[in-house]
Amino acid sequence: MATIGVSMIVKNEEEVLARCLDSVKGVDEIVICDTGSEDKTVEIAKRYTDKVFTDYKWNDDFAEARNHALKKNTTDWILIIDADEYLEPGAIEKLRAVIANTKERVISCKISYGHAYFYNVRAFKRDPDIFWEGAIHNHLTVVQGEIAEIIFNVTTSPSHKKDPDRSLRILKREVGKNHNPREMFYLAREYTYKHEWASAIYWYNRYLSVNSWAAQRAEANVQLAACYIKTGELLLAQRACMEAIRINANFKEACRLMSKITGPKNSARWAEFEKTANNDLVLFIRTPAEPAKKGEKGATYYDAIYKVQDNFSRYTDIYKKAGGWITGKVLDLGCGRADLRHYTADYHGFDFSAEAISKAQGAHVWVGDLYKEPLEGYDTYTALEVLEHIDDLKLVQRIPHGKQFIFSVPSFGDPAHLRTYDAKLVKSRFGAFLDVLSIIRFNWNNGWKQGGTPTKNFILLVRARRR
Repeated sequence: MATIGVSMIVKNEEEVLARCLDSVKGVDEIVICDTGSEDKTVEIAKRYTDKVFTDYKWNDDFAEARNHALKKNTTDWILIIDADEYLEPGAIEKLRAVIANTKERVISCKISYGHAYFYNVRAFKRDPDIFWEGAIHNHLTVVQGEIAEIIFNVTTSPSHKKDPDRSLRILKREVGKNHNPREMFYLAREYTYKHEWASAIYWYNRYLSVNSWAAQRAEANVQLAACYIKTGELLLAQRACMEAIRINANFKEACRLMSKITGPKNSARWAEFEKTANNDLVLFIRTPAEPAKKGEKGATYYDAIYKVQDNFSRYTDIYKKAGGWITGKVLDLGCGRADLRHYTADYHGFDFSAEAISKAQGAHVWVGDLYKEPLEGYDTYTALEVLEHIDDLKLVQRIPHGKQFIFSVPSFGDPAHLRTYDAKLVKSRFGAFLDVLSIIRFNWNNGWKQGGTPTKNFILLVRARRR
């Protein structure tokens, strides 16, 4: 059987590294090259492998660093993963099966982030002819091979905030040195992320004037159209969209954009085209977020709340009590800003509001869907101020059997609440799925406080176990 080894470069990844390395358990070797961490990254890495190296000095060149790490691997195959990523359950077994049956030297996997995904080489045969190129958005010298439905989940590492202009700095340097079209494309995309629309438009147009790769040209035109929409230049946006469709008539997102900027009659027709497009040969596939279930508020609603609300201290006593109940590794469902992390040790959480996650600094958190995110692998599950907003029974049934589940529910209405609760309803509604162990009432007294004078509005904190 062919051996598989992980090859990683890391820097200041103490918040996310353990989750990543937990997901690759079962490989034959883990090689980690630290490029100058100032936190506990090296200490965490050494819990998983004795092949942790600190002999590389960061030089703003990802290919150079990755090749340095690659030289230290000894296995037949190499698996590439970043610290802010983690594999789906069972991924290593899937990869071994693919390797056992492939004649190719590289394997592309599904890279999933939020509501988008693409395929990229993440496993390759250790071979002197296969190495990294490119100081930023680096790539291997061999890219054509097997395609496998092995999912890498991409999150955001807090370490990025320590050097937010790193990618832009490297890209500007590289474009100035070699005028490489690929780096022009990524420079334009970097300006898009920073909402510098004029610069993004300039570099997308520069890229399009020199590049001939159809799939990336279509992507660049869609991104260019989106920038033009931001600057109010709708005719130019339409032209860019149409060019993307001319290149690839199956590009759903291009049809979707056209439906938004061409008037009511044309809009309906473009929406029909979107339904029949299949995204064949599309480079980056982005699907719109699924609409909320009937009555549920979407992510946009909560993004707006988290943009203006920073003080959730009214829930402090609830967080403290829940934290005291937690045992082992906890997954906080609909974690918001991850305030619960201050009251427990081995904390992990996700929320569908990207704005909330952006404010959850210093936590193992990611953007995820309550109805789809894998939930296995934890000892305790929490859902504080969540169930009243969603299909509560559907979520409760997703909790793994035998595990502790701690949740809170309100007695009062709110524009985003689908229902209210009391102790009797908690037991009758969830009794088929949960053994309710404790219910504590929190009354309003300049914050939610346990005990005291009963108030009309209250929140129940429930400790239960999934049957």
